[in-house]
Amino acid sequence: MPMRYAGSKSHYEHNYSNFGREVLRSGFMRQQMRDRGYAVLLAAQALAPVDSGEYLRSFELTTGIRATGKRGARRVFARVTNTSDHAIHVEFGFGRTKRYRVLGHALGVIPGDQVAGA
Repeated sequence: MPMRYAGSKSHYEHNYSNFGREVLRSGFMRQQMRDRGYAVLLAAQALAPVDSGEYLRSFELTTGIRATGKRGARRVFARVTNTSDHAIHVEFGFGRTKRYRVLGHALGVIPGDQVAGA
């Protein structure tokens, strides 16, 4: 029997598979993630230190659908990465290389949102 609150005549029964299809993998969510990922990519490029230019040219945006969580819920994602050989050194520092944390700081371009890994 569905749970009702404070004598309400309406009720809500959550259906995880429908929620995934209608929200987590929907067209509007794909566009939102693509837009947000692109904003992070632009911010990372703006924050990137430039020496040879290789690091700046090596940012990539990947979007798609992946399984997450205990139940393996499939949902849309966007990921910004840098494929240069020295990206990890620029991000976290190494030896005399300063820790720039470019990708970490670039996540801050989406105000008011909680971003995984920020």
